[in-house]
Amino acid sequence: MTVIINGGRTFPNVTQAYRVPFRPGLTIYQALAETGAVRFNFNGQIVSVSGVPIGGRTTYQLQLNGRVIPASLLSFPVQRNDSVALVLIFNPILREEEGELAYEQDFLGSSSEQD
Repeated sequence: MTVIINGGRTFPNVTQAYRVPFRPGLTIYQALAETGAVRFNFNGQIVSVSGVPIGGRTTYQLQLNGRVIPASLLSFPVQRNDSVALVLIFNPILREEEGELAYEQDFLGSSSEQD
């Protein structure tokens, strides 16, 4: 089966296709781990891809045969000719900043409503 790591424009040096030997019962998690490029924490969550840490502004998207799937399906078994892709996504705006902005807007909005 094929595993594709796609770093996109932000991380082009991590883009690579891997051949993982198929065996019955092979899961998406195991296929990703067997590339040697994907690291997991003790809870089975992806923490880095080819040395790029996941978190903050860097997230990822999983795909099975071109369809986006949730990370909750990492334990899903793959078939012989399946293709798994892990796409790195870089968001230039920090989520924390977005949260602070929303909080400020809520706070300012609620105080002006009380006047």
